[in-house]
Amino acid sequence: MSRPFVKIAAGLAAVALPLSAVTAVAGAAGNGGYGGLGAINKQNAIANEVPSAIKTAGKLRVASDATYAPMEYLAPDNTTVIGVDADLAKAVGKVLGLPVQIDNVTFDSIIPKLQSNTYDLGFSSFTDTMAREHSVNFVDYFSAGESFYIKKGHKALSGSGLTQLCALRYGAIPVVSRVGGLNDTIIEANEMALNAGVATGIQFSPVTTPQLIEAIRRATALYRDAPRWKQMQQNAMRADVSWDGPARAYVQLYRQILS
Repeated sequence: MSRPFVKIAAGLAAVALPLSAVTAVAGAAGNGGYGGLGAINKQNAIANEVPSAIKTAGKLRVASDATYAPMEYLAPDNTTVIGVDADLAKAVGKVLGLPVQIDNVTFDSIIPKLQSNTYDLGFSSFTDTMAREHSVNFVDYFSAGESFYIKKGHKALSGSGLTQLCALRYGAIPVVSRVGGLNDTIIEANEMALNAGVATGIQFSPVTTPQLIEAIRRATALYRDAPRWKQMQQNAMRADVSWDGPARAYVQLYRQILS
């Protein structure tokens, strides 16, 4: 499964939308965020091109593998597919004047199900490859990359600042010196942490050029290990770096002292 780029896959016999129309829909959906679809209206010129079989069915059947937050994932009810792609699918439905049914399916089954007409559209962070283009049509609306993050300047030595927390939130794996708040907020990707599935970044010490270079080499090696890298990204984006935990620990400490 390869997902460095986010795509829509549309079955050869499914709805064909002009790229400009889909781009406009994506922008309208993004401006309103969740719940912002009210500003999007049916566009008759586009809706008239919907194949008769889909018009007869009365809905757009969309397949998505809801395991790739924030693009597509399950709501707290563990059934409803939500996320960026779900919003975009609903926006397309608005333009076409059709309700949208989004089903959570395995990623590898989406293209075969498009080919068999089980679904009309696939919204699931596809990589648009030449091999896949032999089977389905792609409308490319977003591209993204993966990266790791290295602090620069004096704050990299003092361990102050919030930028490594921003990196965690967006899945950019931090490479940091083992000092202060950097040490407190980043779980070092040693073998134990990697095997336990809890690592969130790369630490190095002492703060020297050779140690930094070695840390970058470790980060690069982990990047090539796709399962571990993805696990680290997920850990990073889920990391709780709020005051909730420390505050409870301080309260417990004070209670122990007072007792």
